[in-house]
Amino acid sequence: LLRMTSTKWALVVGGAGQLGSSVIQCFRQQGSYKTLSVDLRSNPDADTSITLTKGFQDQAEEVIPPLREALKGNALDVMICVAGGWTGGTAKDPAVFHGVQQMWSMNVESAVLTAHLSTLLLRPQGLVVFTGAQAALRPSPGMMGYGVAKAAVHQLITSLADRATVVGILPNVLDTSTNRTAMPKADHTAWTPLDKV
Repeated sequence: LLRMTSTKWALVVGGAGQLGSSVIQCFRQQGSYKTLSVDLRSNPDADTSITLTKGFQDQAEEVIPPLREALKGNALDVMICVAGGWTGGTAKDPAVFHGVQQMWSMNVESAVLTAHLSTLLLRPQGLVVFTGAQAALRPSPGMMGYGVAKAAVHQLITSLADRATVVGILPNVLDTSTNRTAMPKADHTAWTPLDKV
C-alpha cells in the first residue's frame, strides 16, 4: 500500500538527457519535490538516479525495487517521460528499418515503461506526462520512424487516461545542443526552449 506525505515525489524517465535534466532542475527548484531519474546514465542532480542496464523486457524488474526503496512506501505524485530521440528517413531509404526500430526503442519503449510504472507507483489520479510530437498529428514522410513511434506514444496516452491524469505535450523542435549541431542553419528562434517544457 502506497502512502502520501507532504513531500512530493517526481519520477523522470529519461532524467539524464538534456530535457530530463532540465525537468529535474525545475522540480528541485520547487523545493517540495524529491526527484527520481531513470535513464541509460546517471543524473547526479536527482535525489535518486537509477541507471538502466537491461533490455526492454527486463527494465521494469530492474527499476521497481530501487524505486520502491527510494520512495519508502510513498506514492509518486508526478511521472514524466522525456526519454526519446529523433531520426529522419523516408520509406524509400534502405535504413528505414533501422530508423523505425531505433525510434520505437527510444520513444515507445520508454513510454510503455512509464505507463507500467504508473500502474504500480503513482498515487490515485496522479499526473503522468508523455512527450508526444506534432509530427504524430500529420504526415511525416521525411522522418518515417519518428512519426510512427510518436503516433504510438499518442495511442498510449489515450489508452492510459482512465486511471490517472495523463497529459501529452507536443513540442515542435526542442532547442537542445544536439538539435543545434544537427541543424545549424535552422531558425532556432522557432524552437521550444527546454525551460518552457
